Amino acid sequence: GSDLYSGSRLVSPNGFYELVLEYNCNLVLLARGWKELWSSSTAGKGVGCVLTLQRDGNLVLVGGDGRGIFASN
Repeated sequence: GSDLYSGSRLVSPNGFYELVLEYNCNLVLLARGWKELWSSSTAGKGVGCVLTLQRDGNLVLVGGDGRGIFASN
């Protein structure tokens, strides 16, 4: 599916990069060796978050209460 849930991660095919949705709702892109390349700076802004790639290509982070926390557009 197109959803990533709190505590989950996506790993690039070569294993060099990981996109992690932390339990505190912070979305982080890591390089090999746990080097942080980017963060959504959304730590503590929600609980039970879900990251969704919408049909229009917008990447949206939504809290468990349905409130939008981050959008890529």
